[in-house]
Amino acid sequence: MENDVNLVNAFLLRNNHVALAIVSASNILEATDEFASVLGFDKKNLCNFPLEKIFRTPDLEHIVASIKKREGALYKDIEVSTSQGGVKVADLFLENLTYDGKEISVLHLVDMTKRAVFSSFYRMLSAINRSIIHNVDMEKFFEEICETLVKIKYLELVWALEFEENTIKVLAYSGISKHVEYAIKALENSLKIGSPAPIFSSISDGKIKIIKNVLDDEEIKPYREALLSQGFKSVCYIPVKKDGGYKCAVCLYSSIPYFFDDYIMPVLEEMQLDMNFFLSNLKELTFKTYFMKALNHLRIGFW
Repeated sequence: MENDVNLVNAFLLRNNHVALAIVSASNILEATDEFASVLGFDKKNLCNFPLEKIFRTPDLEHIVASIKKREGALYKDIEVSTSQGGVKVADLFLENLTYDGKEISVLHLVDMTKRAVFSSFYRMLSAINRSIIHNVDMEKFFEEICETLVKIKYLELVWALEFEENTIKVLAYSGISKHVEYAIKALENSLKIGSPAPIFSSISDGKIKIIKNVLDDEEIKPYREALLSQGFKSVCYIPVKKDGGYKCAVCLYSSIPYFFDDYIMPVLEEMQLDMNFFLSNLKELTFKTYFMKALNHLRIGFW
């Protein structure tokens, strides 16, 4: 038994810079520092750690079956749970090796979360651009944006607000939560003009505000209970310029911590610029649309 432990430790030590774990059919036996780091664990806590706490059904069933059969396998874009209750997207390689005369099962984890999240956010950006092309009405524009964005995985609620003289108007919203109506009311009650809510500092300075993790962000503390009651764990506020000032905002709520993070800020800023462009040019876009309709009508009548 001691020889087996020494064997595992020697293998992991030689590959500590790679996200590897030695596994049985039910547990992680040992893991490298890199494997623990990807999932936010202390390496010591992963010793004999249940696979079911990291991998989800049906991925877990396939992984366990392959381990038992000692078959190599590749799993792409699977969801893995982190120590903080978040979700990461990863590619997983399962290999059954012979090391120093012993057979071992090795999981090689490749973190693909940034790629997956970037893909999601660029779909958002594309959706906004499509809405700009054919919309000439502000409320319909935001309604379409909300309905489109909420279809993206892990986004539970998207709503657009307008701020006017101590009042907050909900322009549009869409959510997949069965409690979406309650969520809207609860958040509306929490958002009071002059309060220190992050959305108001965002509106005030025109800068995008990200709450990476509702569970430990002190700024969101007064509103944490309302957010967590609906399962919202990561939040983003995007202020939008109207009539020369930031009077609107698009708010996005995710069910997993760190869905919104600093590395996707450039994409969010591009989304903000596109929405600013639409509202800043709404009158001109409306005029051009009606002008072209009138011109087409005249052409039809002429011919």
